[in-house]
Amino acid sequence: MRGVYIGDGRVLVSPVWGGKLLVPAGDLSLAPSLIIDGAFELPLTKYLLKQVKTGAVVFDVGANLGYFTVLLGFLAGPAGLVVAYEPNPDLHTILSDNLAINFHHHQTTLIKKAAHSKAETLTFHVAERFSGLSSLKERSPEGMRHNIDRVKSLTVEAEPLDIHLTHLNHVDLVKIDTEGGEFQVLSGMRQMLERKVVDVIVFEWNRVMLGGDAEPLIDLLVDLRDRLGMAFFKLTEDGGLVPFSIEEARNEEFIENIVAKRV
Repeated sequence: MRGVYIGDGRVLVSPVWGGKLLVPAGDLSLAPSLIIDGAFELPLTKYLLKQVKTGAVVFDVGANLGYFTVLLGFLAGPAGLVVAYEPNPDLHTILSDNLAINFHHHQTTLIKKAAHSKAETLTFHVAERFSGLSSLKERSPEGMRHNIDRVKSLTVEAEPLDIHLTHLNHVDLVKIDTEGGEFQVLSGMRQMLERKVVDVIVFEWNRVMLGGDAEPLIDLLVDLRDRLGMAFFKLTEDGGLVPFSIEEARNEEFIENIVAKRV
């Protein structure tokens, strides 16, 4: 066990890579793995440990409680910059607390908005028990985990990542986990991609949650490969990379992590 209950509905966890994390005791998505194993999504964790260096500029889009945000903060260090997007107000609070207990506020910009294709006000669907399933995309009752979750809808502000071009001319890595919002996030960073500002993007492929955005996402990614020279990979269990033809995603329902690298 890597966690201890400290009251107020929170568990204090010791991640395998160091630091500390406050975890909502009632969460059924990230909390069980973090409390028992001290880690979540091990292939991606191992990849980031290898990839992100001191001084890096990185984005965590869909930061949730801050597992990857805090990890990236340790890897980038005080000379780096971590930009974390999390629109869920309850998770935003615990994410902010996790930055505080790890002394990362000075190197992290925390944004309580959704990353999207443009600046607008949107409806965000919060999964109350499996927080990792929260999304701008509305999930059918059949799509909720074991039909035991509850969903509440709230209004959030959204903005494109391209707004950061006013003060950033290089981004080492963007990690996106938005439960079907990946096409909209990538559409909102087209200027960053066109100007070859971003070196690496890590994102999820979830055909069901993408819905009507699935084929447009494939088209966008093919364009990034053919016109801008980005290469695509899947992650191995040890955080390594295996070349991947993005068209193959059409035949798969779910790929936990796809890595796009500028070459």
